[in-house]
Formats: sequence, C-alpha cells, structure tokens
Amino acid sequence: MAVPRQPSPQSDGEQVDRQEDDRAMTETSEEEQASDAEMECLPETSLQGPESTGHPDIFKVVWRVPEFNRRSGKVHSPLFEIAGIPWSILMFPIGVNKQYTSLFLDSKFMKGRKDPYRVNACFEFTVENRDPALSEIKQAQHVFQYDDADWGFHTFLRHSTVIDPSFGYLVQNVLTVILVVRVLKDHESREYNSSKDPILWLHDPRVETGFVGLKNQGATCYMNSLLQSLFHIPALQRAVYKMPTEQETANKRPRHSTHPAIVSRNDNSNSSADSVALALQRVFYNLQHSKKSVGTKALTKSFGWDALDAFTQHDVQELDRVLCDNLEEKMKGTIVDGEVPRLFRGKLQNFVKCINVDFSSVREEEFYDLSLNVKGCKNIEESLMKYVEVEKLDGENKYMADGHGLQDAEKGCAFLSLPPVLHLHLKRFEYDPVRDANVKINDKFEFGPVLDLSQYMEGKAKSSLSYLLHSVLVHSGDVHGGHYFAYIRPDCKSKWLKFNDERVSVVSAEEAIQNNFGGEDEFDGESAFSPSANRGKSSSRRTSNAYMLVYVRESAVAEVLRPLTHEEIPDHLRQRFRLEEEEEELRRKEKLEAHLKMQIRLCTCQDISLHQGLDLVEWTSVVQMSILKTETLGQLKHTIGQVTKIPLENLRVWLCRSRNDSMRVECQINSNGDAELIADNEFFGSDTCLFCENTAIFESRNLGSDGTDGKLDIVFFKAFNAEKEELISLGHFFVGQKMIVSSMIEQVIARAVPEWKGCEVEAFDEDRKSGAVRLESERELMATPLCTGSIVVLSKGDVCVCSKSNVLDPYMECDQGCIRKYYDKLLNSVTVRFRSLSDRTKDSFQVKVHLRDSYDKVCDTIVKMLNMEENRTAETLAKEFHIQLYRHNSSSDGPEQKPAQRNDRVTLEHLLSSWDKNILYFQELSFDIRELESKHLLRVCLLGDAREEFLVDKDKNLVVSILECIKKRKLDLSPEIYICHVGKGKIIDVFDAENEENEDDIFRLGQAEGKSLYAISVSAAAGGVKNASKAKGSFLLRVSHFEFDKVTLSLHAASLWV
Repeated sequence: MAVPRQPSPQSDGEQVDRQEDDRAMTETSEEEQASDAEMECLPETSLQGPESTGHPDIFKVVWRVPEFNRRSGKVHSPLFEIAGIPWSILMFPIGVNKQYTSLFLDSKFMKGRKDPYRVNACFEFTVENRDPALSEIKQAQHVFQYDDADWGFHTFLRHSTVIDPSFGYLVQNVLTVILVVRVLKDHESREYNSSKDPILWLHDPRVETGFVGLKNQGATCYMNSLLQSLFHIPALQRAVYKMPTEQETANKRPRHSTHPAIVSRNDNSNSSADSVALALQRVFYNLQHSKKSVGTKALTKSFGWDALDAFTQHDVQELDRVLCDNLEEKMKGTIVDGEVPRLFRGKLQNFVKCINVDFSSVREEEFYDLSLNVKGCKNIEESLMKYVEVEKLDGENKYMADGHGLQDAEKGCAFLSLPPVLHLHLKRFEYDPVRDANVKINDKFEFGPVLDLSQYMEGKAKSSLSYLLHSVLVHSGDVHGGHYFAYIRPDCKSKWLKFNDERVSVVSAEEAIQNNFGGEDEFDGESAFSPSANRGKSSSRRTSNAYMLVYVRESAVAEVLRPLTHEEIPDHLRQRFRLEEEEEELRRKEKLEAHLKMQIRLCTCQDISLHQGLDLVEWTSVVQMSILKTETLGQLKHTIGQVTKIPLENLRVWLCRSRNDSMRVECQINSNGDAELIADNEFFGSDTCLFCENTAIFESRNLGSDGTDGKLDIVFFKAFNAEKEELISLGHFFVGQKMIVSSMIEQVIARAVPEWKGCEVEAFDEDRKSGAVRLESERELMATPLCTGSIVVLSKGDVCVCSKSNVLDPYMECDQGCIRKYYDKLLNSVTVRFRSLSDRTKDSFQVKVHLRDSYDKVCDTIVKMLNMEENRTAETLAKEFHIQLYRHNSSSDGPEQKPAQRNDRVTLEHLLSSWDKNILYFQELSFDIRELESKHLLRVCLLGDAREEFLVDKDKNLVVSILECIKKRKLDLSPEIYICHVGKGKIIDVFDAENEENEDDIFRLGQAEGKSLYAISVSAAAGGVKNASKAKGSFLLRVSHFEFDKVTLSLHAASLWV
C-alpha cells in the first residue's frame, strides 16, 4: 500500500527543463526500435476538455493513456487550446534512467517562432489513483517562449510504481493524467512574483470549498490557524459583530470624494490603528465574503505589533488566551457581555479530603482550556483520566489539616461544568532536564471524532456528555521552529477542510485525524524508492502532529454552529467594509496602471495661506493626481480646473522644481503648448509639483508695473509675528529685478499689511540650509540671492538686534521672538516619541525638541509634559532632575540596557540616531539624578524576593553600604550578607563585608551597575550557622536553579555553605 502523498509545489530543482535531455530521451535503443511495430498497434489516447473549473481563467484537461504498461517511447496528447494558444501534454513513460515517468507541458504555438513573444503559465499535473488521496500531484510555473517551449518534471513518478496494479494508478491498464492550466495576464505575472506559489493561482478555494485562507505575514501561521478555528464558530462571530464599533466606522470616509483623478488627500482621521474589536470584525467579514485570501496586518497592528513581531513565531495557546481575554474585556458592559465565558469557560473543583478524620478542602476554579499530558499517555481518554486522577498524600507527603495536624489524604479534581466549545491543549513541548533544553514530544497520542466526558464529571454524569471534534490545530517541526495549520469540520458532520495559510482544500477524515496522532510513521519500502523485490517496512518519526483540539458539545451544535447570515452583520460594518473593498480595488487598479501614469501634486493659494512652517506648503499633504502620460497639457489643465474649481480662463499653472532642498516655483506653463503630450515635456517627471494660480481673485500683483524695474519674477511673501512666533502668508507678487529691496518692502506692506506702516521692517530670504538670510535694504533685487519662486519673510526690525548684527549662532545668542532663532528652531527641531520605561510598547507623548537641547533640557521638557497629565496631583508631580533617559535599540526595538550618559556635552542629537524612529525612553527616579555622579545605582533582590534600589557611594565597601541602606529603610534582612552578581545563568561575582574591594572589584561593580544583584543572608545560606565562613571544612557552593514555563525563563541564584 502506498503512502499518501500531499499536493505540494516543487522546488526549482524538481521543475526541470526537458529540452536539455530531449536528445537522450529520443534516441531509441535497439529494444525500443524492435517494439516500434508493436507501438503502432497501440490504441490512441483520448482527451477531454479543456473545460472550465469555475474560474474564468482556469481550465482542466483530462488525458487518458490506454495500454500504458506497453508504452516506452514518448507520447503526445492531442492538441488543445487555452487562452488562444495550442498546447499538448508530452509524456515519457520510461524517462530518466528508465526508472521514472516524465511529464511536460508543451506549447506547440512556440515551436519555430523567432520573435520574443512569451506566455506565462501556471500548471498542475495529477496522475490519478483509485484512492483520490493517493493521487500524485505536482505544480509548476514557467514563461514559455520560442526557444523554451516546454517545461515539466523528469522524475514525476517512479515507473515501477505506476505499472504495479497494487498501487492503484492503472485502472484496466489506463493511466489518467489531469492537467490544470492558467495563463497569466501581464499584471498577474507581476503579482505572481510576490507569492510564487502556483497553487494559489490554479485553485479558487472559494469556488472549490466555499472558504478562503489567510495571508502569512512572515511567521503568523500560528495565528492564522487559530483565527480560522475561531471564525468557524458562528456563535462567536455573532458576538464579535455585535461589539460596539459604530464610532470608529462613522469616521470612515471615501478616499475619492471629488474627482477620479485624485489619488490621495491628507486625512488624519483614517491614519490611526483600529481597535482589536474592529480589526477582528474586518477579518471575520472578509473571510465570509472575500473571493481572495484575507490579510491580517490591520489586526496585528491593533495588537501593537510591528514588522519584527510578524516574523516571530509565538505559541497558539498563549495567543488563544490573550485574544479571548481581550474580547471578554471589550465585551463588558455591552449587549454581548459574558458571551466569551458562555462559549469557552468551564469549572472544575480541586479538593483535598482527609482519610482518617472528617476534614476536606474544596476550591472551585474556572478554565478556558485544558492542558493535557501527551508523554506517557496513549490517547486522550487516558490523559483526561490522569488529569482527574486522585493522588494519595501519605508518608512524608502528608497533608496539614487545620486543627488535625498532618493527615493522610486524597487530592484530585473533577469537572463541575464543561463549556459548549472545549479547547484542549496537548503538551507537546516540555523541558528536558537531561538535555537542559526544551524539546518536542512527538509520541503517538490518539483522539477520536467523538469524545464522551461524562465519566470525568463530579459525581459522574448520569447521561452521556458527548463532544464532536471540530478542529485539529497541527504543528509541524521541532522546538526551534516549524509551521502551523488547521483541519476544521465547520458543522462537525460533513467534510474536513485543511486551512494552510492561503491554501484551503478538502481532505479525508484519515488525514485530519489519524495522520496527526504522531509517533512512528510506517511505510512500504516500495514507496521509499526500494525495488519491489526488496520491499520491506521502514519507519520515521512524525514531527507533524496535533497541538490543539477543539471539541463542540453535541447537544449545542445546532446553537453554536448555526450558520451566520449576511443580514446578521450590522449595517455600519457592511457599509464600511464594502467601502474598503472598493478602495482596495481602486488601489489595485492604480497599481496596475502605475506604469502608464505619472503623479502630480497640486498647490493652490489657499493651501499656501493655511501652511505654517518652511516652504510654500507641505507637499505630502496637498492634493495628488494620477494622470495618463498620453494626455496633453490642455487636457491636464482641464482636469486641474475641475479638481481645484478654478475656471479655465482664470487658471495659470506654474511648474515647481527642487532648489536647495526646497520645492520652488520655476516657470509658467504656456497656453500655446496645450497640444503637447505630457510625456514629451522635459519638465514633467515621475512626481511633478504644480502651483495653480487663480488670477481672478487678486488685484494687480505687479510691484514694478511701470516697466523700469526690468523683468518681473514671481516672489512669495510671509510676515513673521514675533509675539505668537508664527508665519502669516501674504500671497505672491511680481517684482522687477532692478527694484530696490526697501521699495519692495514698502509696496508689499501697503498692499498686504497696512498696519505695519511706519514701522521699521526687515526682509529675509528663506533658505533651507541657512534659515533666514537678511537682505540689505538699499540693494537692487538682482544683487541679492532672490530669484523666481523665492520666499521673502518680513519682520519688524526692532524685535531683535541680531538682525542687524553678525550673530553666528542664533540658538545660543538670540532671544525668543527673533526670526533667526525661530527659523533655527524650524530647521533643527524634530518630533521625539517619548515612551515610559514601564510601558515601552506605546508612546506616552510626542513633542518637538531642538537637536541641540542638552540632556537636562530634554528632561525639563518631559517633566512639563508629565505634569500636564490629568491624573497628576500635587504629591505625584514630576520633579526636576528626577528623570533618567534611555536610548532606543533598533535591533531589539526597545530600550538599551544601560541608561544614557548624562553630562554637559550630551545633546538630543547624541541621544537619537538616524535609524531609531526618534524614540527616547524615560523613567522617573526617586532621587536626584545628579547623585549618580558620586554614587552607584544598584538594584538588589533581597533573598531573591523583594527588589530594592540603593544608591551607594563609589568609594565605600559595597556590602557595608548596602547594609547601611537596609538599616535606614528598616528592611528585614540579616546583618551578615553576601552580594551576588548574577548573569548568563550563573553567579559571576560574590562580594562580602570582610574583604575590602580592590580596583578589579570596583571595576566589576561598575559593570554591574543598573543590573540585578542578589542579597543572600549568610546565616540562612549556612543553615543557621553564624559566621559560617569560619566553620571548619566549609566552602561556598554557588547554586543556580532554572524554571521553564512556556516561553519565559526564570532564574533563581543562591549561595550555599556546605
């Protein structure tokens, strides 16, 4: 009997080009030549199809080859046409080394062609078996072209296996080959490169199974399998949909609301992460309605995960608990309050009952899943029996009963109630003390489709308590890594489905249940590439086995698994998700047409007037259009007029170009070139910026209208408000190159800021590198740095004397309200994301800080922000010099272990780096940070329990200093102690009071600063012997004990005198 082989994409090494070996295959041997006459008498092969598979681009062909065991030379199928191209199946019954049957897809259309025409196709060959589960299936993808017109598999299936009737491939000596083909369109070829999995393109899971899969973000297969299991519990779906998210969905607005050419507009309302409730609602809705596999990035973003978390594999049981706890908490106070406990929560009773006296102790406990032992148990019933097994407490293990002393007793547990949906976690991972490592238990562990739990209930249930198997979550691999997938029977009655990330397929009950018991995998020697004469039994350890089981109570199946209808989904969710689908389709279309279009950003006078800061506008926030490259300039202007609502007769378009790291207006697009194609215009690039002027809403903007001032250039003006420290846009004017700066200032003031008449006003040229550069008032404009598109800022001259003096450093020398200091702040300030060390996963606040601000000035900013919080009282206000900073570590995406150094030379620029997202961590100290200049900050675990922080003098004995601190705080600890520095699983250093530290000890103590030390009582360590160090024959033994609990490792270190 052959071992079942699963459909799987083949590696590049298995997907081989036949042409290189074609010569060898077609060279007939004497034996083949002798059989030619016989071959001519063989019946013709028959072809059925191509026929549709339900998808408009996927076709199936069935090829039957009679008298297969008599064929030896190559065999071609009749021609068939798919996507307008004639194809043929090419078979070598006895191919490579006369051991394997070879199969290839041959494009007859390509033969003889010399042009570069190409066809990209995905295809799948299936050699059918009597038992469909044993059919051999392989997939491939190839770009067929005139010199590479066939592709396939040299070693598709061993020939001896095919012709052996016991394997079931030949039915009445007829071999049936099924071919599924999809010819990819141009845009599909580009999309294929992102998945590179032919199965996803050859099978439509929605059509074939009624369900779709979930996309893997990198290592989120464990989450995908759990989400599929939860999704197929409709009662949970109903509860999730009823969670209140109306406020979030109300803020959702269409991305395109004005004109189809608009690509994006700055919209902060949609930029924040969704809540877990809304993100899970979206995943469930898409799993129910989407035709393609569903993404989970919005869900993981709502968890607070980043890209690194998506590539880190976690535990399914841990995620199940966290997710259910989160849902239960979010449902409190809503109409679905208590729905998660109703579905998943059970109760058990832990008891201890004395045998010889009338005393017992009973405690009830709730559970959401049960962890069952695999090691030492043959099946699930035996493991459950061990779970409720009564343990006898006697001998040295007697029970201390209140009022009765030590007594013989029985200890155990029994179930009081079981939930409708029961999650059973199989303990496949355990700590092995011999190997000193965590290992996976691959032992055989049987479970069935029906489970009767009545015998495990308290008092033994009188009636049957039957549960039906709903889901099997499988882990394939070892303790270091692997892959998760799920087998699910949605209604607990019909077919089993396999959910392997994006792949969804129908499988047999044997594959879903028996194949996931684990243990030894026995198979026949023939299927292991052994000759039939030497057939024997072989075995290998199964590393793919069940990790979590989901059972549904038989009496609750009708209620819990009742299918959800479309009408049961709230209207606001249907509207939002329908809108998201339309936007996603629009984005996909834009992506496909991106090579045909160019992006253009539009800036209007209104955008300039609303902008605060450098340049004309923030170009990332303005309207962005997508325009076909084949459009003319006239068509472009027409579209701009529709988007900006400016009449064509009043529209004047200016081209902007990058100059000195800033986008400035360069030249006007003339009307006489309206027939010119955009693609032919040298000024238009991949991302072009345009300024759109409405000539109707302005009076004459010419400041040199008499013609004596030379050529007119467009210049933009701003006014600096020193009191509010803000810039006010004055619009644009046309100035002559021969105009005097003072004359220009007077005319602009008269037209734009008449309230400044009579005031001394200075003009500055806005520059990205230098900030504000003063313009000499008596010079002509042509003698200044000004040119077309320049930005001139006007400021009252009596605000700061630095405008008239040669100040080199405005940050240090200028006063507040000075225009040069203001521009220095604009150019050198960054938005810093501050995070508390106690909650390092999210930002506490964001604030702009100057890069040259010192360590203490940054801390002052933090203190101000903390004291603005509403929950701060007079007693809890943050204090000056009580803040400590930690840099961000990009590798771990968290704070560095050691705090940042504090001195006068350290500035924000030193604390940040270009790749760390401008994140800084802080913690509030209970002492003045300036004390650290002369003291060590040590964190000490007293007897491995309570953790305390001590400031000790750097020039004093360590143990003496800690004892003084303990005495001051009145902490309970023996006066005789050892201080142990623990690291990397062992005791590194031991300090005591009798020996003064030498220079090496002081250095090691400095290295231990900020890390955990352990204060060990000498009398306790010595078993109550005082001055144990002087006891005869005693020595100090360092002991380390490890505890491994799932994914966390705890270390307890101590010193013991023996």
